[in-house]
Amino acid sequence: MRASFATLVVGALASVTACNSPSPAGSSDVELVSSRLLQQAGPQVAICHFPPGASDRPQVIVVGAAAANAHLKNHDGDGVVGVDYDESCQPAGPEAVITDFALTAHSPSYVEISWIVVVEREVDVYIIDRRLSSSSTFEEGVAASFPAGEGALHVAVDTPPSPGSYVYRLRARFAGPSFEFLAEDSVVF
Repeated sequence: MRASFATLVVGALASVTACNSPSPAGSSDVELVSSRLLQQAGPQVAICHFPPGASDRPQVIVVGAAAANAHLKNHDGDGVVGVDYDESCQPAGPEAVITDFALTAHSPSYVEISWIVVVEREVDVYIIDRRLSSSSTFEEGVAASFPAGEGALHVAVDTPPSPGSYVYRLRARFAGPSFEFLAEDSVVF
């Protein structure tokens, strides 16, 4: 029997600068730089710059964090190294990075699963699996949450079928059949 679940995206924790220019993948309104990523980068940010008339010869330039957003807004196709592009200015592939993965038991009703997204690229859905601590087999997809952008706090709720000690794991599913394991933790319910 599949447990019931509910999912709620609670809000954004980081402001995001959006740009109406084409992204490396060709879409528009792509979230380019979050304040969380800029804070991690320190006072300098490396940007892949595609010079007008020489877009086939990108350059990595380093600008102050305060100037990064203005540069990205005014230069179509430019992006942050490690976010939009790799170090050689090739488009970055699918990636999900999370922090603060936590389980909270609200016995006897439900288990709350929460995490914060730091990097989110090409994620279709976050999937939560559950198993009894004494078992090696996960029940897949007991809860799910949909992408909400970098800085978003995700909260999912699961109702285990009976009291016990459970292990939960969080996976990201990307466009296509690929998955990435993100976190695992246990809780007594």
